[in-house]
Amino acid sequence: MKNMKMKTKLILGYMIPIALTLFNIIIGNSSTRRAARIMDVEAQEAYLRNSTIATLLIAAISIIITITVALSLIKTIERSLQQLSDAA
Repeated sequence: MKNMKMKTKLILGYMIPIALTLFNIIIGNSSTRRAARIMDVEAQEAYLRNSTIATLLIAAISIIITITVALSLIKTIERSLQQLSDAA
């Protein structure tokens, strides 16, 4: 991400977590509907457990990406401010 422009970093930094969050909502909604159709209680519990794990993984990935991009943006802004300070 070193050579990307700031605007591109900002767009990616905000759009990827938003897309993952929307994906997570869609997955959660569809998995709840599917779980409601399962008649066997044990199969339903197993399905809900797996769905919960998938949801938590997607959320964790979203958080990691957000933190990574935020730290990258902070570093870029600090570097730009240092260059401006040195030029002054």
